[in-house]
Amino acid sequence: MSLKTSPAALHQVLLAGRRLLHYMAWSALAATAVQAGPLSFDENRYFLSEGAARRTMLIHNGGDSQALVQISVDRPGTTAQSDADLPLAVSRPLLPIPANETAAVEVFYQGLGLPGDRESFFLLSVLDVPPKAPDTAQGETGMHIAARHRFKLFYRPRLEVPPEAVRDALLWQLPADASPGMVEIHNPSPYYATLVEIAALDASGQPCGQNISHLMVEPFGTLRQSIQGCTATTASMSYRYVSDSGREILYEVSLHAGQPGLIRKV
Repeated sequence: MSLKTSPAALHQVLLAGRRLLHYMAWSALAATAVQAGPLSFDENRYFLSEGAARRTMLIHNGGDSQALVQISVDRPGTTAQSDADLPLAVSRPLLPIPANETAAVEVFYQGLGLPGDRESFFLLSVLDVPPKAPDTAQGETGMHIAARHRFKLFYRPRLEVPPEAVRDALLWQLPADASPGMVEIHNPSPYYATLVEIAALDASGQPCGQNISHLMVEPFGTLRQSIQGCTATTASMSYRYVSDSGREILYEVSLHAGQPGLIRKV
């Protein structure tokens, strides 16, 4: 008896295989390399809403010794100097956390400086400062690595449409003047759209080019994205939309030249 597998189903199997290989490789690395640190966090992303002067972040030290963490907020792609006038600050930039205890740090917004018609996006950085390096003169050996954890931080003003509106508002299309493997994504909403596991299929339903692990489309923004290795005309895309809670929702979109793509929740 022969089993026939559709191109779409085969594509999903390939995706699952890639994720499994990535996990196995990371697990093997973690078992042989220096431990990055025992810290854990209460959320995987943070939102600071208009009207709330602060947002609390909980950090748990699951290790058997005190941890020293450095917390900061910055804009993606900027330097500390260019962020000197950032209207956000943290309550405890340098925070010792005893073993097996949880500490809280608060992010403050001064109330001015950020747009009121759209979300603003920042990176909340937590650096696990390593202890004093070994004294090689005394014969000590070992290695200490500073582990940096980065979290997305959004300032969200009061807006007329709910955050969920961005899921179905995205407009995908094939740019008329673009080369094969190029797609365009327009976000008409006031919220950031976070997409992961973005994959392209050609007209025959076969995977085309390399998958894209992560994309963000800014509010009211348009992003042109080239699918590396895809030399055919892109006929459809699959991707996972990441909700506020971190839940990933699978979508597919059919693409036709000269018209917006048709989005379908899978």
